[in-house]
Amino acid sequence: MTFQRFRGPNGVFQLIALLETCSKSRRLELFDTVSADNPALGAIVKTKVLTIDHISSWTSVELRRLSAELNNDLRNRLFVVLLEGGHGAKLKELGVQQDSKFKTFPLLEHEHLDVLIVLKARELERIGILELWRFDPTKSMLDRNFKQDLPPNSKAA
Repeated sequence: MTFQRFRGPNGVFQLIALLETCSKSRRLELFDTVSADNPALGAIVKTKVLTIDHISSWTSVELRRLSAELNNDLRNRLFVVLLEGGHGAKLKELGVQQDSKFKTFPLLEHEHLDVLIVLKARELERIGILELWRFDPTKSMLDRNFKQDLPPNSKAA
């Protein structure tokens, strides 16, 4: 795969957005391909891509901001991810009973719901409700020091 299409302005943003909408297995394949093609770009992308696993590491304050903006199915999925990831204390801080009955979804829907949660987080960052640049600067797309163009040593040149 060539990364020529990501050479223009905001190319890195476009690549990150693409990776954030992929299944986990496809994202890992693309990480490997990007890193092999351009190690500098691979490092940037791995640092910036936001995943549901990373979201689950946020503080309960930030999770509350996010969950308040999610529909019931997405909120439910976020709570299940927290519970399965051993973040019961965060659920308690969010006011969620650990013995709550969470809606279950078919396994095939998990990744789709996870992607929708990531997309919602990015939307909330863009409109200023989530300030990733403050509490999670490595994942923020609004970092003023973030170079948005493809690093120069790309084989895609």
